Amino acid sequence: PNRLILYAIAAIVLIRIITIFVMGPMPQDAYYYLYSQHPSLSYFDHPPAIAFLLRFFTWVVGSNVIAIKLADSVLTIGTIFLFYKLALSFYPKAKAIQSTILLLSTLMVSILSLVSTPDTPLIFFWTLSLITLHSAIFLNKKIFWILSGIAMGLAFDSKYTAVFLPFGMLLFLVLSASNRKYLATIWPWLSGLVMIAVSSPVIIWNIQNNFASFAFQGSQRIGQMSAFAINPKFFFGLVGHQLALLMPILFVSLFYGLYQLIKKHQTKLRKLPLNDLFLLSFFLPIFLLFLFLSPVYWVKINWMMPAYVSGILWVSCYFNQRWFRCQFIISVVIHLAL
Repeated sequence: PNRLILYAIAAIVLIRIITIFVMGPMPQDAYYYLYSQHPSLSYFDHPPAIAFLLRFFTWVVGSNVIAIKLADSVLTIGTIFLFYKLALSFYPKAKAIQSTILLLSTLMVSILSLVSTPDTPLIFFWTLSLITLHSAIFLNKKIFWILSGIAMGLAFDSKYTAVFLPFGMLLFLVLSASNRKYLATIWPWLSGLVMIAVSSPVIIWNIQNNFASFAFQGSQRIGQMSAFAINPKFFFGLVGHQLALLMPILFVSLFYGLYQLIKKHQTKLRKLPLNDLFLLSFFLPIFLLFLFLSPVYWVKINWMMPAYVSGILWVSCYFNQRWFRCQFIISVVIHLAL
């Protein structure tokens, strides 16, 4: 079985490498390449990280499709290594490897590594933020509070979804009796200030442009929900594209894990193991927010991606070998078909 899994990993990686050289530009590639040709502190639609990523790779490799695909692939490889590093903070080596393979089996990684979107740098810096926050809180290394602020700021420079990072940090500290003491110190607040400082290019651009981007991504989207008309197609659409994004076994296992969590702990969430509480603090807020919004608003396929960094890590403890094997067989079949 282990050899079959290695063959499966090799097949998926090979498919992705081939795709880099044969896949033409996607609309998103062209759109964000246009960003990179006009450097700015930020942009109307999104922050600037994806623009600077593509700018660097097209400067090194040349202005061509391969350069754009390599930019996405190289940064996603970095995300996978960071995810493995994060997994080692929670599991023994064998389990950390299995968790990383689960991440590799998803279409989410394929999209991040082959199509230019702000999610590619977002997921990289999101994962880095979780590593630094874990080190700051669990290992009591004060320098990592500063590093976490830098990582969270770079995540915000990638996409506005990064606001859930400081929210998750505070949620964990509030719910964790043994770590609540940090709220009475300067460190989490200093981390937040560093995040704001690193995010200053986006903030300055919005000040200079009448907060156009913040309004477009915030108040205007909220205004679109004001009608509050329930549309079942939106909900089933979300379920459908998330089943495809994670593969059915992994996506359904998230609900199974939540069911087991509620069954075991019921309302006593504060008595959760600290590792579970940490991972859930960065998974549940985004996951549940968009899940509950989906009956009244069209949630795009990539909006829930950051939640899955800690979500996959958390739910992997429920995976037995049979589930694991099924997940990978489905993944290989779908990747070959695509």
